Amino acid sequence: MRQLVQLNKAYPEIQELGGELLAIHLECIPAGSEVAKKKAKLEFHLANDDRLQVSTAYSPTSAYLVGLDGRIKARWLGAVHDRVNGQAIIEAMREE
Repeated sequence: MRQLVQLNKAYPEIQELGGELLAIHLECIPAGSEVAKKKAKLEFHLANDDRLQVSTAYSPTSAYLVGLDGRIKARWLGAVHDRVNGQAIIEAMREE
């Protein structure tokens, strides 16, 4: 949850740079993701992966910066306690 709160703080600057943020929450039911979004007062989209389809195909701790052309511009393959922070995303967006 700490990462989501931290990303929420960076979200306005990500938007100023023309970006959008989507996080995928691993929760057993979609309602749990909605509770997490409300509890953390998240402004960005929080999708649910209750069937673990996305986390099976990708690392559950990974993050990707996707350009408007659909290509991956940057990726972070973190560990459970070492996930990407908003500043790293902002810096990668500025490099584009």
